[in-house]
Amino acid sequence: MRTDPKRWRAPTVTLVAGFMGLLDVSIVSVAPTPLLLVVARPIGVVAHE
Repeated sequence: MRTDPKRWRAPTVTLVAGFMGLLDVSIVSVAPTPLLLVVARPIGVVAHE
């Protein structure tokens, strides 16, 4: 019995889409910090820790 190679397309697309979503969320959660430092420094905003 031979298996159809097309049956792997849906799980592959689903996994790739999930990975891209995870990558997007992780980039969006990390990117604002350096961006805020670049934008806030010239206008005189100082972050207090």
